[in-house]
Amino acid sequence: MATILVVDDSPTNREFLVTLLQYAGHRLLEAADGAEGLATARAGRPDLIIADILMPTMDGFEFVRQVRADPAIAQSQVIFCTAAYQEHEARNLARKCGVTEILTKPAEPEDVLHTVSRVLGLSRPPVAPSTGAEFDREHLRLLTDKLSQKVAELEAIRLRLAPAKLSRPLAPEHDLEPLLEDVSAAGRQLIGATYEALRESEQRLRQLAENIHQVFWMTDAEQTRMLYVSPAYEEVWGVTCQSLYERPLSFLDAVHPEDQERVRLAQAEKASGQYDVEYRLIRPDGSIRWIWSRAFPIRNEHGVVYRIAGISEDITQRKQVERLREDVTRTMVHDLRNPLDNIIGALDMLQLHFPEEAHSVAHKFLAVCYRNSQRMLILVNTILDVSRLESGHMPLERQETILADLVGEAFHLQMAQTEEKALLLRQELDPTLPLLWVDPALLGRVLQNLIGNAVKFTPSGGTIRVAAGLDPSPGRLPMVRVTVSDTGPGIPADLQDRLFQKFVTGRQPGRGSGLGLAFCRLAVEAHGGSIWVEPVASGGSAFHFTLPLLK
Repeated sequence: MATILVVDDSPTNREFLVTLLQYAGHRLLEAADGAEGLATARAGRPDLIIADILMPTMDGFEFVRQVRADPAIAQSQVIFCTAAYQEHEARNLARKCGVTEILTKPAEPEDVLHTVSRVLGLSRPPVAPSTGAEFDREHLRLLTDKLSQKVAELEAIRLRLAPAKLSRPLAPEHDLEPLLEDVSAAGRQLIGATYEALRESEQRLRQLAENIHQVFWMTDAEQTRMLYVSPAYEEVWGVTCQSLYERPLSFLDAVHPEDQERVRLAQAEKASGQYDVEYRLIRPDGSIRWIWSRAFPIRNEHGVVYRIAGISEDITQRKQVERLREDVTRTMVHDLRNPLDNIIGALDMLQLHFPEEAHSVAHKFLAVCYRNSQRMLILVNTILDVSRLESGHMPLERQETILADLVGEAFHLQMAQTEEKALLLRQELDPTLPLLWVDPALLGRVLQNLIGNAVKFTPSGGTIRVAAGLDPSPGRLPMVRVTVSDTGPGIPADLQDRLFQKFVTGRQPGRGSGLGLAFCRLAVEAHGGSIWVEPVASGGSAFHFTLPLLK
């Protein structure tokens, strides 16, 4: 029997899971939000926590971060719950948060029991959540989608506030009083029930909006009336929320003069839902902050936009880090690449003047210098490419691409090493896969990195397999999943969730710079896909990545 904590703001969802898992013999604890869940977990020390992703006070991602930060409960396993329409986005973000299992609402009892049994049977310790600007950006996008959903729910409830239509037939005059009582009771019941539903949904929206650090706001379609702005506005802009209620466009007064025109143009497109802009603002104390704003239209039952909601995030720290990184990268590339080019050119000339047969020792050392200079140049170029991908400054040159051709080329480049180690290379690509809409140069380098690593770490006589087919995970876009697996020693569990970070390397002999897999992650994500690693039951590792099939 295990102790399981269910954290969900929906009493119905909690009742379903508690009843089901109690029937299976487990001890159950309950909490209605993240803050209550933390307190309950610290008191009850659960073996497993099943947490809703989006809930008041604290969402599931922040909840997991705080669980892992507390040594008393850090070992508790976690399963996330999410609505089906959010599953694809949530699954990618959950993996970065260190959670590998997600139950989709509404979940079948068999699926719940099977997932719980599997997670309780894990022997490896939970992994710590990853952090960084990309995680925060995806986190914010998911919160924005949830806010949009809650706004739509409020509107649906408002539309149901209509007079009741009673079907009771007219009665004789002496029955008039009972009829009036029935009408009054029905009216009270309808208005009371609808008002309570509206109040509850509005309270949830307010809790969610007021417990995030970003600014959530809502205007009418003409942007002449501010309907709501969250308290974070005062912290970010340095002025009162009341000033925005009085002048809905007064936030533009603080926009940096160089960004005014761009923001006003974006503002004009807001009603169509195309508002997504980064800009600087000048606070009353003279400090400058970078803001990222995104808006979405809210439509009525006729499809007409009647509200505009949005979210604005202070991204100053991220911009400062990006600028520092770009400055360091430019300096490094300038200071290292030019001397390396000169060194390689000089080594070429020396090799011409020292024929191999006449000066074997000199030629041998020159060859060593030349190879290592080339490796250094590749490393410098990789650092530059990683930086450009991180900052979004590497444009993708997409074209229709045959995956089998790229795999074949990657195999060919590894032919000498595979023959030396007697490795078996296998292609298992679905022949019915359509063409990919990708940058073939970037995708080719991803395959070369993954296959090259597999060749490097697989013992002699082993097998390297590249497979591809349609991704079975549900999502909004059809995706292809590519898998590169090997029969090597595998990757330690404590390294698997950090493997795609920059400068993270394993403990095996011959490990590289720690940039190859970071490049793979950034290149795949630039295409709209995701990448992860899993152990192979029979030994070795399997690297999976997804790519969109459509233009």
